[in-house]
Amino acid sequence: MCFEAYFVYLVVVNIQRFTQILMLVLSQPDLVFALVRSLPGIRGVVQSSKQKILSELQHDLSTGEKKQYIVKLPTKGKPDKEVLQVAKERKKLDCKELFNASKLTGTIYASDQIHRELCSTVYCDFAHTNPLHSSEFPSVAQMEYEIVTMTASLLSGHAATSICGTVTSGGTESILTAVRASRDFVCYIKGISEPEMYAVVQFYFSPTPN
Repeated sequence: MCFEAYFVYLVVVNIQRFTQILMLVLSQPDLVFALVRSLPGIRGVVQSSKQKILSELQHDLSTGEKKQYIVKLPTKGKPDKEVLQVAKERKKLDCKELFNASKLTGTIYASDQIHRELCSTVYCDFAHTNPLHSSEFPSVAQMEYEIVTMTASLLSGHAATSICGTVTSGGTESILTAVRASRDFVCYIKGISEPEMYAVVQFYFSPTPN
């Protein structure tokens, strides 16, 4: 009986220790990855991969076609055909399999051909509108309102109509705008003059603290 009780005690203790170690690993993944990368075998593979990438990059830069940059505003315009030809030549350097076999992640949000054609048509129809002049372009103002409201409904449900927002031009600008809005809110509404923000090392745009 004593032996069985002692055995159960050992099992419980080991489970507790394993749980503590697991919680530590989950709470500090950066430390775990750093330790794994520091292992002799893993470290060699990482260094070899980095060196291979650098060698390929140096080779491409040294042997690739020299680009001709336009560094001054031309004093005379060029014919349409010439402009289109320049655009066509530059496009040749872009990713060839953008939608079918691309391995890009978080860069291009591919969809089916019909959807892409629909988006292209809508983009062309509204390319020369300006949302700053909502009285002249009420259609764009309505789009922005609907985007903000739909996003708010995903985050807050019934309170969506009481939330305000704006549409930005990219991910980094969106994050910076949200951070500034939060800072101003706690400053003017809650009286917090020196707010703090906690972020992981791999934060989206890697902000440098002042």
